[in-house]
Amino acid sequence: MVEPLLNERHVEAKLINAMNRGIPIATTREAISNARLELGDSVSVADSPVHMVLNLRRILSEATLWQALSDRSLKMGSALLAYHEVAHAMRRYLMSDLAYKGDRK
Repeated sequence: MVEPLLNERHVEAKLINAMNRGIPIATTREAISNARLELGDSVSVADSPVHMVLNLRRILSEATLWQALSDRSLKMGSALLAYHEVAHAMRRYLMSDLAYKGDRK
């Protein structure tokens, strides 16, 4: 998955969903920073468009790198998925509860 986003919210949901499927991730340092996740070496991080292209070319041409990133991605994604789903379920519950209380006023 290519995630070259610089200024978007909810990047972590896209990253975690792809990682949980074992899809190698190529992204930017900004996307990792916005996601507020410690992903270590489970993703390929680029600092510029040129580095992104070089990283993608390498991932697509080296089967062992693809497999290594896929394995690390899957391991990290499955560890993060439960936390992510609980956090979003709690947010949805709180938002619906606040909306319900707002309707009752």
